[in-house]
Amino acid sequence: MATPQFADASRDLHGTPLAEGVRVRVLRAAHGDRRAAGELALRLSERQSAGLDPLPAEPAAVAPALLRAHRREIRELPDDTRRLLLLAAADQYPLATHAFLRATAAAGLDTRPLDAAETAGVAWPAAGGIVFRDPWTRIAAYESAPAAERRSAHQLLARVLGGKAEAPYRAWPRAAAALGPSRRLAAQLGPAADRARRTGQHILASALVERAAD
Repeated sequence: MATPQFADASRDLHGTPLAEGVRVRVLRAAHGDRRAAGELALRLSERQSAGLDPLPAEPAAVAPALLRAHRREIRELPDDTRRLLLLAAADQYPLATHAFLRATAAAGLDTRPLDAAETAGVAWPAAGGIVFRDPWTRIAAYESAPAAERRSAHQLLARVLGGKAEAPYRAWPRAAAALGPSRRLAAQLGPAADRARRTGQHILASALVERAAD
């Protein structure tokens, strides 16, 4: 039977039958996006779907063709544009926190380079931050960046997510910015997952629970 924290996170991946834990891991690999997760689920082997064989850690290992063109588009953008898109992509996984604008303001980042992304039709500004053309563009914006830049983006987001109400959201970028497993960090993720679950943020709760187990 599905545990409460995984129940909402595991529904409707294009009708593909998956073991419960596999559904959660596929959603995590797809950066929390159900459409992208559904496409990834269709590409798993029967043994992977049943949880008998390990899943690839990155979407590119499951669906390289889907990401290849999107990555090419991202890499053709100016460096400053790509860094802003990385921050926006990190802000939207596993759940949008709408901290992008606060993060750019806190770091004194110039958002004008986003014009290049809008001109290319890759992403554009909106009231809550940045809208990506599709989930694979968002994933490509994140995965195309070096690991050190990803950690820096998460550190910046964690810095601006303050207050008790944002504690579950802050826990994720803190974990994502960590260089390796930490007992202290794992101890913080459990309560954050509980709070996320109580407020109905099941995808975030699932991601925090799985990260705590790493």
